[in-house]
Amino acid sequence: MDINKLTLDEKIGQMLAFAFHGTEYNEQLRILIEEFKIGNIIHFARNIINVEQVKKLNSDIQNHATIPMFISLDHEGGMVRRVMDSITYLPGAMALCATKENIEEITYLANLDLKKCGFNVNHAPVADVNNNPKNPVINSRSYSDDPVIVGRLIKESIRGMDRANMLPTLKHFPGHGDTNVDSHLGLPVVEKTIKGLNTMELAPFKDAIAAGVDGIMVAHILYTQLDDTYPSSLSYNIITKLLKEELGYKGIITTDMEQIFHSRNCFT
Repeated sequence: MDINKLTLDEKIGQMLAFAFHGTEYNEQLRILIEEFKIGNIIHFARNIINVEQVKKLNSDIQNHATIPMFISLDHEGGMVRRVMDSITYLPGAMALCATKENIEEITYLANLDLKKCGFNVNHAPVADVNNNPKNPVINSRSYSDDPVIVGRLIKESIRGMDRANMLPTLKHFPGHGDTNVDSHLGLPVVEKTIKGLNTMELAPFKDAIAAGVDGIMVAHILYTQLDDTYPSSLSYNIITKLLKEELGYKGIITTDMEQIFHSRNCFT
């Protein structure tokens, strides 16, 4: 698809991602895909009954799109899974770290099964460092409280996803590990300086960027020392100045869609 041949409305649509209701191609999806030319449809558990159903749904989505779609889901493993049965089970990050299993291989197999279901974007792996025991939402979704270990293991996960031709979305930039608020329910506020972030939260993201990761998700968190007005998901200072300019990231950037949806009482 030649981007220069797209209309302005089509270009805008390609920058947007939407959740939806239902388990089959319906009027809501028709409007989003055929009229608004949305670029990314994200599935939640409510949209998935079983492998055969979601495979047909994703095929119908692509068949009705004039521009090939990103079809995404959050499937980190462990407690955060969307396709529950008939695919390779992917343990959570902390479990994989503890058992020292072949993370690249098991991530490859699980994402290959997702690819066969018609998904091409997985909002994973989690690059957050589990450095706050009061964190209500990350905890075992993180590989470790050591940024060096997290950096090493997310690279293994990304290699597995790349082998399955699944676009990874590393999350949650610039780090969701040191929060004590669930950002699905409220806006976490972090007072860390850039010096503190560089030695902890940002270290795994730097490792992944150096390794060529293709997708990064930005967290819905207010980092007051970087931007005292806008949360990171809406912040020029964090997305453009820090992630793109200072860290040199050139891949796809998405916001933490589920958190913004919930905070605005949308799509629930």
